[in-house]
Amino acid sequence: GKGRASIITLGGHLGTWQGIGWSAMSDLKGNEIIGAGLAGGLIGITTASILTSKEYFSEGRGALTGSANKWGAWFGLIFASMTDLDGNDVLRSVLLGSDLLVVSTAIAAKNVEMSRGRVRLISLSGFVGIVAGFGIDLLIEVDNSQTAMGIVGISSVAGLIMGASLTKDYDRDKDFAHIINKSDYSWDISPELTLKPDPFHVGKTMPSAAIRLNF
Repeated sequence: GKGRASIITLGGHLGTWQGIGWSAMSDLKGNEIIGAGLAGGLIGITTASILTSKEYFSEGRGALTGSANKWGAWFGLIFASMTDLDGNDVLRSVLLGSDLLVVSTAIAAKNVEMSRGRVRLISLSGFVGIVAGFGIDLLIEVDNSQTAMGIVGISSVAGLIMGASLTKDYDRDKDFAHIINKSDYSWDISPELTLKPDPFHVGKTMPSAAIRLNF
């Protein structure tokens, strides 16, 4: 089913991301970091496959939990920026943000019936909130970086809430036991965090925030 497929995909993504992130903080060599990411991805896929064979994940629960990985990382970055963390503490906050939101969403969304299409629209609304937050920072000329990121964080949360409210009738009359909608696979937009070489410290890496659009 779509829900189980989402969770198995999440297992691969989350495991790879966690493997690379935590190993990067341990000052391992490049090939060792890649190896840790590969091992983490395989462990994540295996764990997710076992979990979903025993626990039912609806399409909505799977899609929401999958999106929680990137949104958790985003809010971890917001937290790190607002609390003036630096270095490895930023990456640690981002990694833990992913973990916490994925686990809490998987539990909270147990009885949720929702299509992938609606989840993606909610994420799109959250992205619009991010853009609006940066726009507000520019309009009122915020000088303090902590305040600026706080505004962006609040705006992104508001965008997600608004997206959930505006799409409440999106799945009306849909049968989630039989729905097959090819448009569910047409596009996706979400925040993305990656590790890039630190230009100020040779051999070190630093988190980089971006927006990914798949279509």
